[in-house]
Amino acid sequence: MDQYDNTGLAKLVMLLWSVWKARNMVVWHETYLHVDEVIRTAQFTLDHWMEAQLKNFTPSIAFKHAKDGSERWTKPYMNTIKINVDAALFDDENCFGFGCVARDHSGRLLGAKAVSKIGKTSTDLAEVIVVKEVLSWVKTKQWSKVVVESDCMKVVQALRSSVELTSTFGLVVLDCKQLLQDIANAEICFIRRSANKVVHCLGRQS
Repeated sequence: MDQYDNTGLAKLVMLLWSVWKARNMVVWHETYLHVDEVIRTAQFTLDHWMEAQLKNFTPSIAFKHAKDGSERWTKPYMNTIKINVDAALFDDENCFGFGCVARDHSGRLLGAKAVSKIGKTSTDLAEVIVVKEVLSWVKTKQWSKVVVESDCMKVVQALRSSVELTSTFGLVVLDCKQLLQDIANAEICFIRRSANKVVHCLGRQS
């Protein structure tokens, strides 16, 4: 094991754990996982573990920003655009979708989208893909002073963290961070599901 540094050793251990878990699925449930799914599970779990080791790790029940944790939708500040986003998984149809709604400070609807994409994915990866799609949309619209609200705490924390995650999820997070830098006065906040009902329904209809 001397040839592995701490990060490499952690990846190896997590991969072995994922293989063991896949083996149990075969033995006890007669369920066979594709090798890509085994690797993705290992990477995803390692990401969670790495986040938990951070000295500045914040539990999901604690919020860093005063705007976090809203239980009902509220109008944004003057001349600010608020965009709510949510993803939905449709494993039986081998696809996932998302909805987003953009409104101004008076609550007036500026735009909405319901999109579906082919392929199975995890909930967190779907949620961060939604954010990337929406930020790209905002950039195309050349909007500024934008607040994006998501009910996925993991995505919000990842976008605020300086830690680089070694996974597909982490790569999409990096894309989102770049887009946030390209948009003037853009931020992302965490809200409760109760404040995200409109786009939750829109995502289910995608």
